[in-house]
This record gives sequence, C-alpha cells and structure tokens, in this order.
Amino acid sequence: MCKILVGITICALFGCSGQPLSGPPNIIFILIDTLRADHLPFYGYEINTAPFLADLAKEGAVFDRAYSTSSATSPATASIMTSTYPIQHGVMTNLHALRFLEKQGIKIPLNRIPGDVATLAEALREGGYRTFGVTDNINVSEDLGFDRGFDRYANSHYINAVRVNEVIAEWAPEILGSAPFFLYVHYMDPHIPYHRRMPWYEERLDANPDLPPDPGRRGFTIDKKNPSPLLAVAYDSEISFLDKAIRELFELLDPGRNTAVIVTSDHGEELWDHGDIGHTHSLYNELIRVPFVVAWRNGGIPARRIPDPIGVIDIAPTILGIAGIESPPSFEGENLTNWLIDGKDGLQRNGTPSGERLFLAELKRRNLTSADGEDLSTWASIQGGWKSISTSVGGNQLFRLDGDFGEVNDLIDSLPGVAEKLRSVGERFRKSLRRYSEEDVEITLSPEEQEHLRALGYIR
Repeated sequence: MCKILVGITICALFGCSGQPLSGPPNIIFILIDTLRADHLPFYGYEINTAPFLADLAKEGAVFDRAYSTSSATSPATASIMTSTYPIQHGVMTNLHALRFLEKQGIKIPLNRIPGDVATLAEALREGGYRTFGVTDNINVSEDLGFDRGFDRYANSHYINAVRVNEVIAEWAPEILGSAPFFLYVHYMDPHIPYHRRMPWYEERLDANPDLPPDPGRRGFTIDKKNPSPLLAVAYDSEISFLDKAIRELFELLDPGRNTAVIVTSDHGEELWDHGDIGHTHSLYNELIRVPFVVAWRNGGIPARRIPDPIGVIDIAPTILGIAGIESPPSFEGENLTNWLIDGKDGLQRNGTPSGERLFLAELKRRNLTSADGEDLSTWASIQGGWKSISTSVGGNQLFRLDGDFGEVNDLIDSLPGVAEKLRSVGERFRKSLRRYSEEDVEITLSPEEQEHLRALGYIR
C-alpha cells in the first residue's frame, strides 16, 4: 500500500505525460540537516532508509559528488542561500558557539549574512515568486539574516518533522494560492540526539541479531569511550521517520505537475568513521559530501546520475535557472540547468572543465586552550580527484578520492609535493574571492534555547 501511495504522489507531483508545462514552476527546496549521502539507498546504502526520496531520485538527476562548504550548519546554509563561500559571507560560527563561549568568559560578536550579499529568496521574490521558509534549526534564525527575502519565515528549535509539516499545513492555502511559489523547508531530523524511531529502529534490530542489546534508553548519550553501533541504527531510523514525513508533506500540498523539487543537506555526520561522532570538528567526506537531487520531469530534466563534482554554492544559481531568473552578480556558483537538461559539461566562469573545478570547505572554532584565544581553522581543497585538509596548527592530510572516497589512506608522507600544490592552489583561490562587509549581531539566548542547544550536543 505504501508503495502505491508513493507512486501516486510522484505522478501527482510531476505528471506522467512528460509534456513540458508553460509558466515558471513552483519550487520546493528541502534541506535535511545532518544527512550524509551514503546513508541513502540511492547513494549505495544497503538499507532502504528513504523509500520516498529514492522514488523521487528516480525521477530526476542525482549528483554523486556534491560538496558542502562546511560541516557546521550556519556557514554551510549561508553558502547555499548566497552562493558564496564562508570566507565571503562571513558566517563562520554556529549560533550555539555564542553561549558556549560566554560560559568560558569569552565575548565575541556573531556574524550574520551581510546586506551586500544577495540571497536566493531575494532573487526569487524580485523575479515574481512568493517565498516561504519553514526551518527547524536555531542556527538558521532570523537573527543571523536567514529570513531575508522571505514573505513568510518561521524558525523553530527542533520540534521534529511532523510538527514542521503542521506549520506548513497552516500556511498551505496561502502557499498553494501563490503562483508561482518557492517553499524552503529545513528539517532537523536526523540530528543528535538520535531518537529510536519506530517501527524502523526495531525492524533493523530484528533483522540483525549481531547488534548489541538495546539499553532501553529513550535517546542515546554520546560516549566516545564506548562507541555503539546502535547509534547508527538510531540515526538510520531518524532518516526513515523523516522520509515518511516528506511523503506526507507532498500528499498535503499536492502542488501540481509544474513543480521542481530540490533535495540536499547542509552537511553530513560522522559515525565513528574517523574516530569521532557528530559534526563541526572536521572536513572528511562523511561530513561535507551531501545528497543533491533535482527533479522536474515536466521541465525536461531526465533521470540521470552525474558523477562530476559540484558544490552547494551551485544550488542557488541552479534554482534560479529553473525559475528563469538570472543570478545576482555576487553569486559564485554555477547554474547547472543546461547541464541537467542537455547533458552538457559544466564549466566554471573562467572556462575550467568541470573535472578541474576547485571546491573549498572551511571550519573555524575558538581555541579555548590558547592563551590568546586564537581561532582553530581547518581548510579542505578538492580538485581533480585529490583532496587536501590543512589546519592552522600545522596538521596536513592528502587523499586520492578516486578509489579512497572514505579517506582511509593518508598520502601526505609519500606525496608531500602534491599536497603542498593543492593547498597552495586552494589558498590562492581563497585570497582571490570577493569579500563583503561583515555584519555582527548580539544575541542573548533564553534558558529554553540554552536547554535546546544542550540537547543537541552543542553545550556540554
């Protein structure tokens, strides 16, 4: 029965005729917080964690190697919404860091998206769209400028996907009465704390008798000294819980055939791949490789896999391309619509072939052990199948992604020249990027917000 419902939803969404429709399409942009690509069935995961999204992916283009600009929500989402790198838009730290640093007696300003950087919602609204945003992460709040360009914007603090859909249901008459509309939905599941979502959690346990006994806790306390495979089981159950909610979202909206759907994530999640758990601490692929699906059957996008690397900075220009709107001058990314529709190779503005494009990711954290409070920074440069990771304290790594996408074999000792060349290319690229004015904001978190951040693992 569930499979039939999914089939009905997909046909209702795109239509089954395949005939192009006139007029700009409605656009639904789904950003799933903390979703790593390799835990989805259409990226090779052995468990069908997301049957609805898998069916959606069959209707559109799936990018195999989409890279985020950070493994922290605020900088990564700001990059998605502005098509600029963190060093340009200046949003380098999550909102959670503010309270954490206050507890350490350190006062720092918090950056927000600067006014001279255009946003996706602003461009769409100027192009005639009604814009709606429903987000479930405190790190994409109005205080940090994420509401710019939206006619209606609601930000909550991890109320879960079902309740996010309830907000959208309240807005549905206004959304569906707008032609065309842009709806941005930022789901928080599957973020820490990993809930044991039923029935998926129990089904996985029943299917794998080698898993350890369930301790019977409502959630999971992260214990780095005793990593449990049950954490991954709970993480997967969160994905399945969310997948069901996304199916229900489309059953609720039934937006019509002329609708483009884009699905991605801000960053992934480490599940002990490199000796840690969570995110905002490194830039390995389990953290910066994100899913990216574009489905718009009646717009002429065929079902296909795209192995070429792209960046999340390409998402906003591509959405504008689908809407028939020119990208603002501040956008750094590429409009991939011709590539999607015609199968043409993507080019950078300087004419570099897609396989040689350079992608950057960056993290900045306050070093609380340093007497001068110097920032701890981590940079990753990706180009031509190579990836280098460097830190401000002198650590360097090099990986050949073709054949070692999980980054198991560090080649820094055997190929130091390759690492240095890639690091230098990345540094020159960072210095060449346009800079924009920095805007600071002072925020006081309520006790409820502090408790929310503590539950998410941001405050210990």
